[in-house]
Amino acid sequence: MSEISFVDTTLRDGSQSLWASRMSTSAMLSIIEDIDAAGFESIEFGFGPSVRAVQELDEDPTAWLRLGPPAATRTPLRWIGGTGGSWIGDGGRRGGVGLGFRGAHQTPSEQVATQRALVDKGITISRVSDPWNNFERLARLVQINDQSGMLSVVNLAYAISPRHTDQYYEQKAAEAAALKPWRICFKDVGGILTTERARVLFPRVVAASNGIPWEFHGHCCTGMASACVVIAAECGIEHIHTGIPPLAEGNGQPSIFTAVRNLNGLGFDTMIDLEPLQRASAKLYTIARRHKYPIGAPVETDYAHYAHQVPGGMLSHLVFQLRQIGQEARLPEVLAETARVRQDLGYPIMITPLSQFVATQAAINVITGQRYESVSDEIIGYAQGVYGEEAVDEMDPDVRARILGRKRAEELVNDDEGSVAHLEDLRAGLGDVSDAEFAAVLVYGPNVLPLLRREKEVTAYRFDRSPEAEWLRGLPRQLNGDRFIEIQRGDVRLAVKLRPMADR
Repeated sequence: MSEISFVDTTLRDGSQSLWASRMSTSAMLSIIEDIDAAGFESIEFGFGPSVRAVQELDEDPTAWLRLGPPAATRTPLRWIGGTGGSWIGDGGRRGGVGLGFRGAHQTPSEQVATQRALVDKGITISRVSDPWNNFERLARLVQINDQSGMLSVVNLAYAISPRHTDQYYEQKAAEAAALKPWRICFKDVGGILTTERARVLFPRVVAASNGIPWEFHGHCCTGMASACVVIAAECGIEHIHTGIPPLAEGNGQPSIFTAVRNLNGLGFDTMIDLEPLQRASAKLYTIARRHKYPIGAPVETDYAHYAHQVPGGMLSHLVFQLRQIGQEARLPEVLAETARVRQDLGYPIMITPLSQFVATQAAINVITGQRYESVSDEIIGYAQGVYGEEAVDEMDPDVRARILGRKRAEELVNDDEGSVAHLEDLRAGLGDVSDAEFAAVLVYGPNVLPLLRREKEVTAYRFDRSPEAEWLRGLPRQLNGDRFIEIQRGDVRLAVKLRPMADR
């Protein structure tokens, strides 16, 4: 049978989906060499800690981009891009390439220069999305990638709604292929793809794409993604995204260990060396236990997820934000309201940035007790078509009229007439900043400058004993039922059945 290759998502999507992007640079540096040694075809490489986590971790946000690429000498690194935020359209909030804070934009030529700098660092692949699967709009980014020397992987995002039919996905696959990207990725950001739908859709989109290779990127929010990995391989999708436990399963991608075992059992060649990944996994379990971070684990099927479709990468952030304001217990209400808001807004695909807009508005509706009495500026922009003209056509007209029938909507239109500043003007307003500092400001905003101007060295993450020993010591506390573990080093194999501490 054919060979299956793997993209590692641990450091980017795994951290985002399970730890709300709260993995420090030192922690990431402690495992990237293990990941690099395993034989992945590429490694997802993000900016590092999230904007909020940079403050909480007291981090220099430029450290990961500076120190991470030299540590991966064998495996190509890949970037994540998209037409989300204020990238879409022409003029005002709709012009240019959106960056980290309001009014910051790059022209296409400036974006090419930025991405060439990333290519020089070894980040040579860019996986790009449009939140409406609008490939005419996404063509701009593919062109920028081509000009900067980056290979393009174009996402085809999956959603469930009356609009998202088999015919829709066949048409969109053909439109994606027309861009002539390096690859197309079937992206199940909400973890809502069932095995039945996978068996129907995978052959159709592959057939419609004129021979362009496919990848599969699925989240485990409903427990289906690991099974969909097998179906993807059987349907000719030979490039699979996986994570390393504990940054796999749960809201993250399927475990590399599970994927390799299942695919090898079916006769596929996987060509992955699991030994360095076992070391990486042991380190990650130690980090999770020490900082009380969540442990990714298989989940039970929750049919409510098929209604709200909140993506794996956002669930951890949503829980964290509700906890900060003492409203975590209302998560089920917020998720139920998210499904209603999504219907009101015309069934957008729950992908960045639209998923954030929908879920945030749902939380506002629940906490205030008044639907759309208070709305965010982003929802107003959505109703104005700033984030895609599709919203204007698809929204419930009464809800749209209510959102736009307020003074703030008029103010935003007026503000937009002169809001776009070019990079030279933005830099001049910041005073004396270096190139590295300015690049960080474009991503994290001006408040990051004090963090950059300290003399704080990034040191290696400290493990008091071997990561394997720390991991084994903590396992009984992590269990919520009997579990079997298997450790193999060379020809020596150890299988152990563990029980929770409460049972002892």
